[in-house]
Amino acid sequence: MIGRNTVAGFYKYEAKMPEPNDSLIKWRRGLHGDPEGAEGPIIPPEMHRDPRLRLSEEELAHRLIFLMLNEAARCVEEKVVDLPEDADYGMILGTGFAPFRGGPLRFAEHFGLNKVVDELERLAQSEEKFSPCEILRKHARDGTKFYEN
Repeated sequence: MIGRNTVAGFYKYEAKMPEPNDSLIKWRRGLHGDPEGAEGPIIPPEMHRDPRLRLSEEELAHRLIFLMLNEAARCVEEKVVDLPEDADYGMILGTGFAPFRGGPLRFAEHFGLNKVVDELERLAQSEEKFSPCEILRKHARDGTKFYEN
């Protein structure tokens, strides 16, 4: 199920407009230990206790977005890019980050840098990859932003 090319993925592309793929919903039920009507992989019972399989859609989205914005901030911190605008623009063009959000760094400012750092630190307790980079911590601590205007 790799998307439009195979006519199935997160959406079914049979009609003019994509529609949610019902088989994906059944597959998710199987992941969460609901065998009733489940399709997809057989997940060993000990995996059902993995807290990452019990994430809400919002929690899952935050985990994905916060990783991207942490890496974008790290690119600014390590001088991979000259300006925050370059990191945001690169993420929009390179990864398809939602342009209406302005890029990951603009999104972080809108969401609240303190909240982002707090959430990253909470996630880092179980997975080190979520440790917030120093520039994010500094902006949150000092009340400064990537974009001053």
